[in-house]
Amino acid sequence: MKPPSERLWALVLAGGDGTRPLTRLIAGAPIPKQYCRIIGSRSLLEATLARVAPLVPPERMLAIVNRGHMELARPQLATLPVANVLVQPRNLDTGPGILVSLLERCSTPCATRAA
Repeated sequence: MKPPSERLWALVLAGGDGTRPLTRLIAGAPIPKQYCRIIGSRSLLEATLARVAPLVPPERMLAIVNRGHMELARPQLATLPVANVLVQPRNLDTGPGILVSLLERCSTPCATRAA
């Protein structure tokens, strides 16, 4: 059996609408905050993927995005396999976002899921 570190999966929730007045000031447009570059050259989403990368390889990372955000999300998720980008028809909030990803990976016997 593989050690736990080789069975871990990462789930990055990036499907929220996240539009607030602050994002308009930062980005110049009302885009979701996860796609904004607040500090440095990386967006919040890209910074999250970079923080997870030492723990989990891209093959075991899942990202949940909103279909309406694909134009912004696609280039920022280029390091992930296409099959690991799960697209919601719209923002379904946190609970359903997690459920969608668990259902997607439910048949992967090597995945470790925390309760």
